[in-house]
Amino acid sequence: MGAGNGSVCLVGGAVLGEGMSRPEAPTHDSQDAKRSRRLSPYTGWCGRCGMTWNDVPSHDTSFTATTSCFPLCAACWTRLETPAARLPYYRALWQQWVEAEEAYRLAHPGRPAAINGQPYEALWEQIQAAVGGGH
Repeated sequence: MGAGNGSVCLVGGAVLGEGMSRPEAPTHDSQDAKRSRRLSPYTGWCGRCGMTWNDVPSHDTSFTATTSCFPLCAACWTRLETPAARLPYYRALWQQWVEAEEAYRLAHPGRPAAINGQPYEALWEQIQAAVGGGH
């Protein structure tokens, strides 16, 4: 799906929640992160620090037996400490997936409102449960 910060079979986006699109920069951007994204323009990045997956390890969150996402790097995931602090980054990634899927559906009438076969809200509930469980 487009460049951004996390990934599932799709690649996703950035910060905050409901109704918000991916911002132009991560919430805690630095010169190192900007350089990292310039050097790896087609690589996803952490929604908090902005470093690309070429430069930092992601924190992989499994929300089904076969599907996971990673809107945060391992260091930012640890720094945020609680599911409530992490959840906006997951919501923003999910929202970007929905927006990308809706754009695709415009060109493909009749396509169901789903990502990887999951209705949007059902997918969000799975992600939310995984994040709430500390994954």
